Amino acid sequence: MHSAVKIGILINGDTVPLWLASAIERLRDSDYAEFPLILNPQSHSKVSSGNTHAASTGVCPVSSSAPSSGFKYAGFRFYEKLDARLKRRQPAYDHPVAVRQLLPGAEILEYPLMSEASQDKQLEAINKIADSSIDFFLDAGSALPGGEPGKYAKLGVWRFCNANGVQFNQQPNGFHELTTGAATTAIALQMEDEAKGQTLQISMSTHLPDILLLGRQRHRVMMQAASQLVLAVKRLHKEGAKSFSQRIAAQNKFECKKTSYPYPNNWRLLWRLFVHAARYTRLKIRKLFFFEQWCLLIKGSNNEYSPADVSLHEFREIYPPAERIWADPFVVTDDNDPGKFHIFIEEMEYSVGHGHISVLTVDSDGNHNGAVPVIKQPYHMSFPFVFNYQNEKYMIPETGDNRTIQLYRCVDFPHHWEFVKNLMEDVFAVDTHVEEVNGRWWMFTTIRESEHTDCLDQLHLFHADSPLSGQWQPHANNPVSMDVRSARPAGALVRHDGKIFRPSQDGGYHYGWGIKINEILQLDDDQYLEQEVRTIESGWRRSIIATHTLNHVKGMTVSDARVLRPRWLSWIRKRLDS
Repeated sequence: MHSAVKIGILINGDTVPLWLASAIERLRDSDYAEFPLILNPQSHSKVSSGNTHAASTGVCPVSSSAPSSGFKYAGFRFYEKLDARLKRRQPAYDHPVAVRQLLPGAEILEYPLMSEASQDKQLEAINKIADSSIDFFLDAGSALPGGEPGKYAKLGVWRFCNANGVQFNQQPNGFHELTTGAATTAIALQMEDEAKGQTLQISMSTHLPDILLLGRQRHRVMMQAASQLVLAVKRLHKEGAKSFSQRIAAQNKFECKKTSYPYPNNWRLLWRLFVHAARYTRLKIRKLFFFEQWCLLIKGSNNEYSPADVSLHEFREIYPPAERIWADPFVVTDDNDPGKFHIFIEEMEYSVGHGHISVLTVDSDGNHNGAVPVIKQPYHMSFPFVFNYQNEKYMIPETGDNRTIQLYRCVDFPHHWEFVKNLMEDVFAVDTHVEEVNGRWWMFTTIRESEHTDCLDQLHLFHADSPLSGQWQPHANNPVSMDVRSARPAGALVRHDGKIFRPSQDGGYHYGWGIKINEILQLDDDQYLEQEVRTIESGWRRSIIATHTLNHVKGMTVSDARVLRPRWLSWIRKRLDS
């Protein structure tokens, strides 16, 4: 076991932002990291104009406020202040937290910036840095020139930037994604190795942009960045500095680029906000004339099923009554009649507001007699994953609102199920399924770590000897994915031609935008690797705006779709039903 990772912090003042403080706190309380040293520049006025990483760099000023004076950017400054005040229910991601409060035992060292008068003091500081054996420095908004202190750390200086490698405060972070309706917004953790003269990407996470508020978007992304940093340090501790740096260097080289999204001047800001407001208004107007309803898609076929070639264009829709939705289908063959199939679904009545588990019995043509409720609770239930184990059928429905992962056993198929146990407690987990791979049981689930993060973009794995176990061990690299385009499960694993495929939800653009089919390349205690082989996008028909589940048994494939339906149609159906 490697010794604890020694982290130095480069600061500019006495505070760090809340999101970074949350990461520091988690690392401080762990057994794999420590913070022996904090560097603070002695004088800001001595930064030379030629330094490329002067006071304008670092991870602290991620709010990326426009220049603080002048009329040209006055509109953007006002916009950021107004946005920050809207719907703020908790301290913002950039709320200042005192470093001394976080790390009372760390030594705070004033690092003199280069000048003729401070060379002796600077040399003294450098000697202290060298004696501290720092593994890396975390840039929390330092005014120090270049990666100078990083020369004396094993892994240089770590910083956060956007997907293009641009430091946050060199552009209006997140504004472009918000106002253009981009598929994702991203944040990358990079390592600047001054000694080797290279910048490497450690990790990246992608997230769904907010539909309305820039501050809310930044808050969610930056709180998730805290998890990104904690995971990187955990892996560094496990692998050791040499192996960690070799792996990072091998996986990719990260080249910083100049920003392509400059701060908008007053007129450009008005235009961008007008376009954004028009897009938002169009969505609101659409809701006046259409309502969104989840329905089922089915296709009966005895042809060989290939997950890499599946297409939903030829699937048949099965619509629920107008006052409810049907989604998250899992299909099971009838043991007594191979021509019948039982589709377990999330059924939700709009008037109730939370879902329960129901089942439809259908034939290969989609004929059915309606949905029959099988499990109801006072909290939301969905994603009814059904599996066989030791000649019995079990179900793991989503019960994230209850902060549990529950297990049910079938006592009279398909309508009667009894609660067995909680596989996990005190966890907000969604879309959970368990699979046996190479003689070991693996749990795939998406976990929301805190109220500040989302449940769309962190895939976690756990393993156990039995699917009925109450002691699931976390994967060494959890979360194994931090990509909103492929993290969240969309159904059970599929085995085909000796390969294993994992359907996942693509949450870019909006929730349920599409489904990705990923081939699992490696799954063991230490590694999880997958690669995308196919994307199924919603919108193959104009009325279909989302799809997020795909499952198959021999003879039947099921999916779901969120469909725009005219409100007058709903009114007519209600009148006919009455």
